[in-house]
Amino acid sequence: MGPVADLEDLYRHASARLDRLKLLGLAAFPMPFPERDRRLCYVAIEAVNGWSEFVRAYVLSCVLHPHRIKNPRVTLSNKTMRSFADVLHAAVRLMKGSTRQAPKTRRDEPAWHDVRTLMKTCAYMGCSHIADVHRALSIPTMAFEHLPTFRNYYAHRNPESKQRACDLAAKYAIPSVAHPTFLAATAAPGRPQPLLADWIDDLRNAAELLCE
Repeated sequence: MGPVADLEDLYRHASARLDRLKLLGLAAFPMPFPERDRRLCYVAIEAVNGWSEFVRAYVLSCVLHPHRIKNPRVTLSNKTMRSFADVLHAAVRLMKGSTRQAPKTRRDEPAWHDVRTLMKTCAYMGCSHIADVHRALSIPTMAFEHLPTFRNYYAHRNPESKQRACDLAAKYAIPSVAHPTFLAATAAPGRPQPLLADWIDDLRNAAELLCE
């Protein structure tokens, strides 16, 4: 995903990617544990990557004054934001310190999956729709925090990251589990689908609200 002049294009791309990941996850839940674990590892990591790519492209798109799906196009009150490089440097300074140099590689950029990166950068740019950005990121979900916790477990698979993921069961009134994959495949009380599917839906909903 890259910067666009029409946010509907960005949403269409992001939603298609998230929908595909959700279907892969749903197909994995009945599988034997080893296959389920491998599939959900892929889905969790790619969901966070997909959200990060969406946020990065969204922030960069703002400098193009993009059209939105339903609302007036985005404008910027901070006239120093003229290029993608300006936006990236601003994001780095906001999230990593005011003395930071402009990023030379993607590794130098801030954590795009962190909703604070999106909110702070849009506010600094003076985005005309900043109230809508805050509204979109205020939906009642813990996906922004908890999905990265699972992503970190699957990426590193050490005892500390495993325990942090398993400890999240209590947040959803789910009995303690022995493995993060069991939790990701469990539905919270009153919910019709497992946690991982709920989290992906919440990311998709947030992306839609941001692009409206």
